[in-house]
Parts: sequence; structure tokens; C-alpha cells
Amino acid sequence: MQAIYAHESIEKESIGEGEKKMLKSFEQLFDLFVYQLSFLVEVFDLAEKKIEEGKNKLLPDRDDLDPNTKFIENRLVDKIRNNRDYINNYNRLKINWRHEHYDIVRKIYNDIRTDSGYQNYMDKKESSFKEDQKMLVYIVKEFISDCQSLMNIYEEQNIFWEEDYYAVNMMLIDFIESIKPNDDEFQKLPPVFKDLDDLGKSEDKQFAVDLYRSTVAQGSKYEDVIASRAKNWEFERIAKIDVILLKMAIAELLNFYSIPIKVTMNEYIEISKYYSTPKSRVFINGILDKLIIEFKEEKKINKTGRGLIDN
Repeated sequence: MQAIYAHESIEKESIGEGEKKMLKSFEQLFDLFVYQLSFLVEVFDLAEKKIEEGKNKLLPDRDDLDPNTKFIENRLVDKIRNNRDYINNYNRLKINWRHEHYDIVRKIYNDIRTDSGYQNYMDKKESSFKEDQKMLVYIVKEFISDCQSLMNIYEEQNIFWEEDYYAVNMMLIDFIESIKPNDDEFQKLPPVFKDLDDLGKSEDKQFAVDLYRSTVAQGSKYEDVIASRAKNWEFERIAKIDVILLKMAIAELLNFYSIPIKVTMNEYIEISKYYSTPKSRVFINGILDKLIIEFKEEKKINKTGRGLIDN
């Protein structure tokens, strides 16, 4: 959707050029994942630094000399910090939170320290890998997933990263929950596309390329189809995102035989909730309802295999 929107906003951009940019944005999604992972590690590094500073005070108190180190001894953070793939990508991206935006690291750390979930975690005498894992997920969900300051920083680096932020946080949670006690430093970070074959090809990646090409190539034709069915709407006043989502949905209905009709319908209605206007869901639902009936009558929809489910 973002790639098609960008393509339509740039004069004389070819389908090939737009496709390259889209594939590049997938690579950058992984970069954002590494940034988020590094931010999480940086929070724990700051906690460790604070403990050392406490010990070195001129007049340290009992808590300074005998601190609770449960937080900084989180087993999963240690695995991430020493992961070779993480280190290589961290160095490749030249990430340095300590010299840039360290105020956000401090704020998140201070927010965590005053949180009841953190206090409960620290007060428990027993410690386990599973408990450490839950704590990391809790931090991502409660303190990082909706951090507007982080979103603003990332948007300055890449215009798509603010929109990608939520998807990356889901990747981050999935990754944390996938870490096992016996994983070593050679464990690979998760790729954006998980269905890579031995040759590095991905069915999901190919789907993205095919959907992009199909939607852009037939864009004018699909716009005419939408305009003729939107009789109660002035086409020029329809939200641009709504038009793009409808064109993508039409491309799926007509050209992707293994995708069930209901899956296409539900997916684009759901996307519109996040990226378009409050009325978009009703509009898109209404137009697609009409089109599906017409396409079926005209025998333009030909589904096979999985695409036959619930059709």
C-alpha cells in the first residue's frame, strides 16, 4: 500500500523503479527491528551503569553497595547482547544511542523503575529464563510499543518507519518469545520473510511483488471500475488511500487464485481502519460487496485450492 501510494505520488516513476524502492523498504524494515532491539539492550545497559555509579558514590548507602541485580542479569538480554548477527548489524548501522537521543533511553528506564510490574519482578526471589522472557515482552508492550518519541526519531530517518513501527514491535515480541535457553551466539536474527527456501526465495516476498505489479499496471482500469460503482460518491473526493486499497483488493480478487474472497475482503477493511478515514471501512465494504457479486456473475473470479474456502 505504501509503495503504491509513493509510486502514484511521483511523476513518471516506472513500475520497476517503484518495485525496487518497495523491496528496499523491506530491507529497511529489518534495520528498524535491529534499532528497536538495540534500544531495548541500551535500557538494560543504562541500568547496569546506574548500579556501578551507585557503588562509586562518595557516600554509598546499603542499597548502593548491595543492589538488586535481577534486572540487569536478564538472561535473554545477555543472549541478544552477545549475538553475532545482532552485533554485525548493530555495527553496520552505526547505532549509537549514547550520543544520540539518550534522553529517551533514560526516560524509558525511569518509567520502568517506577512501574508496579517492574517492582513485582524485582521483589520475587526466584529467577527463571521464562520469567526474564515475560519481563522483556512486558517492557516492549508497556513502554516501547506506543513510544511517540521513538516514532518521531525513526520518522526523521525514514518516512516509512513511523508506519512500520507497530509491525516491528510485533517482530520484536515474536523474537523474544522464540529465544530458547540453549540458543548460542550464532543464532540468526529473524528475517522479515520467514518462508525463505534454500535459494533465499520467499513466497510472501513474491506475493508482495506480484500484487504491486498487478495493481500498478492495471491501476487506471481499476479506478474506472471503482468510479462506476461509487455512484453516491464524487470520485475526486474519495480518500486516496481508499482508492489504493480497493485497487489492491480488485487485483487480489481477479488475479490471485489461491486467496479466498473473504480473506481479501476482511484484510482490506481491516487495513482501512488503521490507515484511512473513520468512514472508509463502510465505503470499502460496500464497494467490494458490489464488485464481488458482479465479478461472480461475470465469471471473472476463478479461485483454486485454498482460494475456494468460504467462497
